[in-house]
Amino acid sequence: MDRRKSIKSILLGSVAGGLAIHGCKPGEENEALAQEILKDTNYFGRTPEELEEIEKLNAEQF
Repeated sequence: MDRRKSIKSILLGSVAGGLAIHGCKPGEENEALAQEILKDTNYFGRTPEELEEIEKLNAEQF
Protein backbone atom coordinates (compact mmCIF):
# COMPACT_ATOMS: atom_id res chain seq x y z
CA MET A 1 0.00 0.00 0.00
CA ASP A 2 1.23 3.48 -0.81
CA ARG A 3 2.47 5.38 2.25
CA ARG A 4 1.26 8.75 0.93
CA LYS A 5 -2.28 7.45 0.45
CA SER A 6 -2.27 6.03 3.97
CA ILE A 7 -1.10 9.30 5.52
CA LYS A 8 -3.62 11.27 3.46
CA SER A 9 -6.44 8.94 4.54
CA ILE A 10 -5.47 9.24 8.21
CA LEU A 11 -5.32 13.04 8.06
CA LEU A 12 -8.58 13.41 6.15
CA GLY A 13 -10.32 10.96 8.47
CA SER A 14 -9.22 12.84 11.58
CA VAL A 15 -10.29 16.20 10.14
CA ALA A 16 -13.66 14.83 9.02
CA GLY A 17 -14.21 13.23 12.44
CA GLY A 18 -13.41 16.49 14.21
CA LEU A 19 -15.79 18.43 11.99
CA ALA A 20 -18.56 15.89 12.50
CA ILE A 21 -18.22 16.02 16.28
CA HIS A 22 -18.08 19.82 16.29
CA GLY A 23 -21.11 20.07 14.00
CA CYS A 24 -23.21 17.76 16.16
CA LYS A 25 -22.42 19.53 19.43
CA PRO A 26 -25.45 21.46 20.68
CA GLY A 27 -24.63 25.01 21.61
CA GLU A 28 -26.17 28.15 22.94
CA GLU A 29 -26.22 29.69 19.47
CA ASN A 30 -28.36 26.89 18.07
CA GLU A 31 -30.74 26.97 21.02
CA ALA A 32 -31.12 30.76 20.81
CA LEU A 33 -31.85 30.50 17.09
CA ALA A 34 -34.44 27.77 17.68
CA GLN A 35 -36.19 29.85 20.35
CA GLU A 36 -36.27 32.86 18.00
CA ILE A 37 -37.76 30.76 15.22
CA LEU A 38 -40.42 29.34 17.53
CA LYS A 39 -41.26 32.78 18.88
CA ASP A 40 -41.92 34.22 15.43
CA THR A 41 -44.04 31.27 14.25
CA ASN A 42 -47.59 32.19 13.31
CA TYR A 43 -50.12 29.44 13.83
CA PHE A 44 -52.74 30.73 11.44
CA GLY A 45 -55.99 28.78 11.53
CA ARG A 46 -55.36 27.03 14.84
CA THR A 47 -58.06 26.69 17.47
CA PRO A 48 -57.34 27.94 21.01
CA GLU A 49 -57.08 24.32 22.20
CA GLU A 50 -54.49 23.57 19.53
CA LEU A 51 -52.50 26.68 20.46
CA GLU A 52 -52.47 25.60 24.12
CA GLU A 53 -51.28 22.13 23.12
CA ILE A 54 -48.53 23.60 20.92
CA GLU A 55 -47.35 25.85 23.77
CA LYS A 56 -47.32 22.87 26.14
CA LEU A 57 -45.30 20.76 23.68
CA ASN A 58 -42.81 23.57 23.02
CA ALA A 59 -42.23 24.00 26.77
CA GLU A 60 -41.22 20.33 27.23
CA GLN A 61 -37.57 19.36 27.58
CA PHE A 62 -36.16 16.07 26.29
